[in-house]
Amino acid sequence: MVPVSAELVEGIDELLRMARRGREDFEYQAAHGDYSDEDRAAADARWTRAEAVAHLLRGGASRT
Repeated sequence: MVPVSAELVEGIDELLRMARRGREDFEYQAAHGDYSDEDRAAADARWTRAEAVAHLLRGGASRT
């Protein structure tokens, strides 16, 4: 585990907020049929990986 500063925790939180907003935008566009099923599946897989990384980052930062 790497110790992190409060500033880095704030940066991680902002990065997570940006990722969530991007996902919400994607969901909105996908609801209008702007993406194929393959595009949607690929985006879902990327989002799952991003959520896993976010969980690790946030968990590690909050414990220090």
